[in-house]
Amino acid sequence: MEPYAIVRAPFDAVVVTRNATVGSPAKLGEPLLVLERVGTERVTAFVSQDEASQLLNGSLANVFVPAEDRWVEGIVSEVDRTDGFVDEVTEAFRFRAPDAKSAKVTLEFGGSQTLKSGTPVIVYFDRHRNNRVWRTFQQIRDQFK
Repeated sequence: MEPYAIVRAPFDAVVVTRNATVGSPAKLGEPLLVLERVGTERVTAFVSQDEASQLLNGSLANVFVPAEDRWVEGIVSEVDRTDGFVDEVTEAFRFRAPDAKSAKVTLEFGGSQTLKSGTPVIVYFDRHRNNRVWRTFQQIRDQFK
């Protein structure tokens, strides 16, 4: 048996946690490393139902990462308006106040914009008016400009 072995990830990954040190014996069943797949970074935000009605899949969002003092651009990939109403234990729907943050919004990132897991962020969404009367008014007004 070899005293040392090379450990390779089965996918492109970043080491998040190293549980073993060089030279220490590995224990059966205990993980040596915790890996995070590269390119699957997501941000989950919870918004009110009113705010969710103004978001569209594919919309841009500006994400501020205070710990790193930087901005990244995200894309809304999913708006789930019912997620916050389901009780995880009983799997039953529960009442939520109208202003409760009950809609789950998932953001994805492209390119080299990476975030570390668990990093708190502040999200600014591009909102879209869904009021048909307002949109019609804007279209008519724009014709006379």
